[in-house]
Amino acid sequence: MISSAKMDLYIKTVCVMFVCVSCTTTPKSPTLSLDLSANLLDERPLKLKSDDLLKVVEDSDNPVEVVADIVAMNNALDLEESGLEAASKQWRLAVTKARQPFSEFAFRNWVRVLCKVQKEKPTIQQLSQLLLSETNDGQQSDFLIQKDLASNEKLASFLKRHFSSCFQSQIVDSKDDGAEPTGIPDRPGIPPGDPLLIKTAGIACKMDRGSDPRLESWTMTLDHSIKTYFIAIEKQCRGNIEESLGLLSEVAPRLSSVVATQHLGLESYSRIIKMRRDGGERTSVAPLFIPVMKLWKNSTLEESTFGWSRQTFELRRIEDSLSAARHQGIAGQLELAESYVNDALKFIRLAEQSLWSSSVESKRKLSDFEAEAMHFRSFRISVEKKDWDRAIVDAKAGLRVNLLSQEWKNRFQWSLGLYYFLSGDVALAKISWDEMLSEQIDESYKPMLLFWISRCHVLMGQASEASFYRKTLVEEFPLSFYSVVAFKLSGSPADSDWNQYFSQLDDLQKDLSKKMGPPDVILTLDSSLQEKIRRAELMAASKMQNFALMALDDVVSILKFSNLDQGQVELANYISRLYAASGNWVSAIALITKVSKYPNYWKLFPEQFLVYFPMPSKVMFETEAKSIGIGASTLMAVTRQETGFKHDAKSAAFAYGLMQITKPTARGLSMRHGIKLDIKSQDLLNPKVNVSLGSRYLLDLQNEFDDMRHLVFAAYNAGEAAVHSWQSARNTEDPLAFIELIPYSETRSYSKNVWRNEYIYNFLLNKTLDH
Repeated sequence: MISSAKMDLYIKTVCVMFVCVSCTTTPKSPTLSLDLSANLLDERPLKLKSDDLLKVVEDSDNPVEVVADIVAMNNALDLEESGLEAASKQWRLAVTKARQPFSEFAFRNWVRVLCKVQKEKPTIQQLSQLLLSETNDGQQSDFLIQKDLASNEKLASFLKRHFSSCFQSQIVDSKDDGAEPTGIPDRPGIPPGDPLLIKTAGIACKMDRGSDPRLESWTMTLDHSIKTYFIAIEKQCRGNIEESLGLLSEVAPRLSSVVATQHLGLESYSRIIKMRRDGGERTSVAPLFIPVMKLWKNSTLEESTFGWSRQTFELRRIEDSLSAARHQGIAGQLELAESYVNDALKFIRLAEQSLWSSSVESKRKLSDFEAEAMHFRSFRISVEKKDWDRAIVDAKAGLRVNLLSQEWKNRFQWSLGLYYFLSGDVALAKISWDEMLSEQIDESYKPMLLFWISRCHVLMGQASEASFYRKTLVEEFPLSFYSVVAFKLSGSPADSDWNQYFSQLDDLQKDLSKKMGPPDVILTLDSSLQEKIRRAELMAASKMQNFALMALDDVVSILKFSNLDQGQVELANYISRLYAASGNWVSAIALITKVSKYPNYWKLFPEQFLVYFPMPSKVMFETEAKSIGIGASTLMAVTRQETGFKHDAKSAAFAYGLMQITKPTARGLSMRHGIKLDIKSQDLLNPKVNVSLGSRYLLDLQNEFDDMRHLVFAAYNAGEAAVHSWQSARNTEDPLAFIELIPYSETRSYSKNVWRNEYIYNFLLNKTLDH
């Protein structure tokens, strides 16, 4: 609880900011409850949530006006279930009441509902005029005023950018002035200034095909192959991915075989590759790079063919070569991968001779490409060939690249030490890593270096030196993978346990409860920011998850938390608790991750451990785990890493829910395990369904990889096929070395973090906390 003296000081400051009717009544701070076992899905009706908010406001003796905009928006969302006409009127009311950061949210939702209410699509001007007239020429909308949109012209431009599907299509006539096309071409064939037909396709995408007969007439003037290509990219920008892929796959070889259309062939293959990669494919796109590289190496392509500058042309050629090498490496085609990376180095040398490459910025860009090529040769090709000498040579060559960035220098130095270690030269590995540790390095490398240097000292029989690095690691990074997991796996004695600050969980819970009130530093903030925090408190206290998230994100965007002092860290901790109290655990975790870089953070604020590793719906995870014979700590470890316990998460790769299950994976699991399930995205967003599927997937992986944790977690992220290929090409008996050699940086970090999470959740679940 908050001390009375601290509370009185806080109240005196915030009393004014709510425009109290009278400050003789002392408002109370809402009682915030950080329930780590809270349900992931709050299924209360919106109306009840508004009632909860009003109750919290009443208990804190604040006037209802403080949250009038929140109640109005919540009521509008509630009304959408029963009728759009009433919802539209309520959204209009919400717009007039809403303050930042909610004013834009209210306005956009009002427009969204208005568009559905209109029987016929209005023109942009009609919609703009309606919105302005309903808000007293924009003066009743905080959003329109703040964004300077309270005029027909500016508002119409905003609507055109963000709500194009709402109003009637309007065709703009093109002018034959040699400029970029602004409408349908009025001459046969490919228009000037648009050699790849991208701009014209973009225009066509914004209109119904039948709305302007000129579009169909112009399309008929194209050669059959070019016409097919154009229709394919038009379908792509309309979202008809499968149809677009089919047409491009059919026409790409034909376009590539004719000199005059080779540029369109290259563009076709590039689009196919991008769409298939966006769909989650990696290995299967590798063969598509073969015709791409054939065109780059053997064709007569010039920058003018694409309408590009010489710089764009040469950079694209290098990028495609490196991408081709990466994908051949993924597919295990090492000789082809090495050939393409050598092509990239040749194209870099040619680019260095161009006039555009004389600027410092251009030189650095080419330097980054050269570094990437050298790193690929060492980390992807030489490692898989087990040619450690060649890997060392390429890493050293990488360190000699001109204008090498610090990021690439760190990567080469780290890799060089790893190659020495794996080749058996522990002494040189230690020297390389010692040198790196003594320099200005990215903080993320430090725990890695401390662990591996300690390990080198152990292998060299230098116990006291190894002890020094172990102690330093655990004291500075107590919750890193290397402190929590790596020492146990390596068999090194722990001079100080990683959980030295966290072992008394009951005491941590008590400390956390004591610190739930606002810190003194809030009183130093300006009144408008204090008001924003106060409103966020009220929403967090009433569990209004989405509105609390918007309010708290707004506060964090203002405070930034970049130059940290102890007061700022205490404020960030408080906001992280508000995030957690409102059910926004992923934001709480992200904020703590950012501020935990403050020196001795975990020693100063060990109670934050319970916010950083939350256990929402603990009973659900434990029940599911027990039913199939898997660890609840494993389920929570994966869920924390995948989504931060965000039950409605959706990824760009079409993975859904807490444990990020895709529809194909769900179908396979339901068939293997006899689960009757209608696979829809909404089903996968149901926490119980999602965790049931995710737990069975993990069980399958444990069986497939003999319960080897580093392989199980890597496979959950990258897929079983990828991990089997790494086992074959990068096999090592040492699981710690295997993780460092995972070629995907995302999977490398993922595996470490989930393994760390599993250890910690196992520790938490085997202790009793009084929630």
